[in-house]
Order: sequence, then C-alpha cells, then structure tokens
Amino acid sequence: MRPLAIESFDVRDGHVVAVDEIVPLAVEADLSTGEIVGTWTWDLRPELRDRRTATAVALTRADIVVASPAAGGLVRIERATGATTVVPLTVNAGRLRRDGETVWAAAGNDDYDDDDDFGDAPPRPVVWEGVPEDEDDDMEGDPTALILPPTPVWRVDGTTVTAYDFGGQVEDFVVLDGTVVAVCTLPTDPLIKVAQGEGWISYARPATVLRGDPVRGLAKVATVPEGAGDLVVDGGAVWLVGYDRDFEPATVLRLGPQDAEPVLVQQVGRREPDPVTVVGGRVVSLDGDRRRVHARIVRLGRRVGRPVVIVDLPPLADDTAVDGTVVWFRHRRRPTIVGLDVERATVTQVVLDIDAEPYVPPPVPPPGLDLDRYEAEQRDSLREVFVGGWVAEDGSRRPYIDGVTFESVELRGSFPDTVIVALFRSENRPDIRFGRRWRLYDELGNPERESLEYADVGLMEDVESGDGLPTTDACTADAEGIVWFDQGWQDDGAWP
Repeated sequence: MRPLAIESFDVRDGHVVAVDEIVPLAVEADLSTGEIVGTWTWDLRPELRDRRTATAVALTRADIVVASPAAGGLVRIERATGATTVVPLTVNAGRLRRDGETVWAAAGNDDYDDDDDFGDAPPRPVVWEGVPEDEDDDMEGDPTALILPPTPVWRVDGTTVTAYDFGGQVEDFVVLDGTVVAVCTLPTDPLIKVAQGEGWISYARPATVLRGDPVRGLAKVATVPEGAGDLVVDGGAVWLVGYDRDFEPATVLRLGPQDAEPVLVQQVGRREPDPVTVVGGRVVSLDGDRRRVHARIVRLGRRVGRPVVIVDLPPLADDTAVDGTVVWFRHRRRPTIVGLDVERATVTQVVLDIDAEPYVPPPVPPPGLDLDRYEAEQRDSLREVFVGGWVAEDGSRRPYIDGVTFESVELRGSFPDTVIVALFRSENRPDIRFGRRWRLYDELGNPERESLEYADVGLMEDVESGDGLPTTDACTADAEGIVWFDQGWQDDGAWP
C-alpha cells in the first residue's frame, strides 16, 4: 500500500481536500467521520515533468482548484461530476486564496541561488544606518538586493482568469470581500545596510503592506520586515501573524478599516512562541520539535495576564487551514490532518486512509537523461564529502562528521528504485553498522535533485543533533547487519 503523501490541503464546511505531492491525486473526506467521499486525478503534460505536480489546493462549494505546474496551470475539478478542466497559466502558480466562491492565485517566489540569471534587474535603493563602510559589493547575485519583476496574481472565476499586478514581489496576500491585503517588496523598498562597527555589516530588507481594490489601486498601510509572517482572516479583519517588530515579543498586526495596529501576544516561558494563525479572536502559537509540538492559545486583548491554554500535539507542518473555531494542520509523517479547537482546547486527528498506488502512473525516465551518468554523479558527490571529509586550516584532513567513519557510499537497485546507500560507524556505537538511503528518483521517474542537495548536511545534523543516533538497545539490524538511520532531519518518514 502506498499512503497519501499530503502536499497541501484545504478545509471547508466540515470537509477536507488534500492533494498528493507526487501523484496527480486529490482526495476529499468528511471531517466528522473520516470517510473518503471522493477521489480525483488529472493529466500531467510530459513536457512539464520537471515541474511540481501540485503546490496548493482550494475548496469551493462547487469545485476543487489545484495549482498544478506540471499540468500547465490550474486544474478545476467539478465536485458533483468529476469533470476536469485545465486553466492554462504562463507562470507557475504557487499559492491559492479563497474569497467566498472566488479563487485567487499567485505565482510562487522561486528559491534563487547564485547560478540564477537576473538579467538587467536593477539594484534596490540602499540606505545606511550608522557610518557607511568601505566595502565590496558583497550582495552581488543576491536576489534580495535587486528589483525583480512583480509577482503575477490572478483572479479565477470558473475558467475565466483576470491578471493583476500588485507592483512588487508578493510575499503573501489574502482577499476579503474583494479587498486585497498583500505583503510586497516594492521597487521603492530599500535595502538597509546597518554598520555594526569593526567592518561588520548586517542587512534589513523591509517589505510593504498594501490594502485596497486591485483595479482602483492599493494603498500602503505599514512597513514590516521581509518575510514577516503569514496573512490570515479572522473576525472580519486581516491579521499579519508572526510579525516581529524590532525583536519585540511575538506580535500580530491587525489590518483594520483604517490603519495597521500592532497587538502584542503574551510571551510564555523562556522560549518565544511562534504565532501561526488567528482563530476566533485567539492567537495560536507553536513550539516543539519533530516528535512533539506544544500549541499555545492566547486570547487577544489589551488586559495583561490573560490565561494561556497549552495543548500537546503530534509533529506538525506549519501550514494551516481554518474551519469555524478549528485550525487544521498537516501531520509531518502521516497521511493525517490534525484539528485544534481553540475554544474547547481539544485535538482531533483525521486519517486520509486511501491507497494511492493505483493512481501512480508507470515511471518513465526523462527524455535524454543518461541514467548511468546521473546516478554515478550523485554517488560520487556524496562519496567525496563523506569519505574525503574536511580540510582544516593547518592542512590536516578531518572527518566530515566528528566520531563517524564511513565504510562505503554505493548505488543499489535499478531505475526507478535506485538508491544511494552510505554505511558508517560511530565511535559511540562501535559495534553497530549504520546505514542511510537516498532515493534518486520519485515515483514518476523524475530525478530527486532537490532532496539530494542537502543530503550530506542532513545526515550530519541528524547525527549531531540532540536526538542523534539511536541507543544500542533501540537498534535493530536487518539481515545484512545494518541498522537503518533513515528517519531524520531531511528524510522524516521517507522509509518504513
């Protein structure tokens, strides 16, 4: 059985729709019973196979709308009939927002790196705080120092698409009764260089909060740090959650009818909570690790000392959807969504129990990909790091992970099940032979380039973290005498 691997989900009127991260599959379930009430699939375009199958999903009364770059745009599925229509877009959609029965989409902001070509993008205006330093242009190649093209945004009514330009790079946006609220990096937002003394420079990259009618124009209502948080709708107002102004305690920003009003959230304990949403006049904050999460529910208000409710939750991803007084999260390891009722402080788990294997198309390698060369390059790259280690300043060679010796880094299996296997021992567990595996292809036969990018760092983090390697009494070897150490920082839940 192949369980559903949830990429994104949406909830509404007691129902949830979730889409798979690899397979073109949408699943609808009744939240009160967990019963699967519908499954839908759609066609992917072979020439777009290097794009993601799904990035977001939105649920309306009549339709399910999936942002599917690999399908060429937005997939509109009629819930009553199952009829599927692809609404083509020239740019990949990364985010979906609902305003009543209308769906809005925005292109995803790419994760840029030094190899990206920004063409003739001009630099952002620069403002210094402190005495300007003599420095080289150390921001060369950094997209946050450039004025990049505005993020495309679309209003989608059925199959009718209307394009809008908010004037900058859209960090996040919501729409409430036709009014847009967006956090954008505008061409006029400066790059602030802060002189720290002794040649040290830090950078601030402010963004602008805009509000208004997308046709008549958007007005500036606030300035916040770049990547300041998420926009959510609650109580007829829009809230910027996770906003942290000048390193004060965690803050939400209420974007009311006139002005933006900061609202401090009560800080509990030594660890600052991470606000993720506003539900029913309460702020929900999360902290914890990949094994257990604590949710803190704080009622908004100006009185000091309001009670804080703390609820234990299973490991969660931080994407949320709200239905009534319940905020829903995606379980980090299982095909499950987890609901937290902020009024009752109760937790509900709904398992989307479906075998996705019948929906997986036969894997096919990309045209022109030399499988032997690709596999050897990935193996050799990891082998060089793990076996070669570090070169210290004095020229001596140090192990990549302190106390760990790698026996081998090898390929096993054949397409599409080829994996890289690293076998190693730790001086803390000298009698145990550990192994980690990395898949080289996804279920469709696409190369797993992105997940392999930080494979070496991921293993190092796992071994050296507080969890670290399992204790001797918790190690169970297979027939080859290998204890598999697959479930960690990067590969959480990837292997049974």
